[in-house]
Amino acid sequence: MTTYHDEVELEDFEYDEDDGLYYYPCPCGDQFQISREELVAGEDEATCPSCSLVVKVIYDVDKFKEKYGEVIEEKDLDDFEYDEDAEVYSYPCSCSDRYLAKKSDILVGKTEAKCSSCDLSVKLTYDKDSLCTKFEEVVKISEKKTIKQHL
Repeated sequence: MTTYHDEVELEDFEYDEDDGLYYYPCPCGDQFQISREELVAGEDEATCPSCSLVVKVIYDVDKFKEKYGEVIEEKDLDDFEYDEDAEVYSYPCSCSDRYLAKKSDILVGKTEAKCSSCDLSVKLTYDKDSLCTKFEEVVKISEKKTIKQHL
């Protein structure tokens, strides 16, 4: 559970359109920050990049989503590249980095891939049952290859 330094109304934050972040002064001299995308996604914790303090942002999530729209788009998992060694799915993000989703997270039903650089997210669409079946077949094939290599 997070311990908050304070609870601050969103109206008390300043919004910078150039970087898409809301700022509020931190006692350390830097500023707490939270992105519009995070707020649309329902996040309510603004962090300070210079210290460990966190403030809880007080706002109406539904009204905020209504005003700024749902920014999370849907992507089919079949459009993602799969790295077998890392067991991670990836897809290009508009920031030039990649959305990432771990195979283990997907197999337990998680439906979000996050960009490692800009914190944007996409909602994953896939058929969990067929995906599990696909991975079971891959595991069986891998096990057979391993057994043959040891013989």
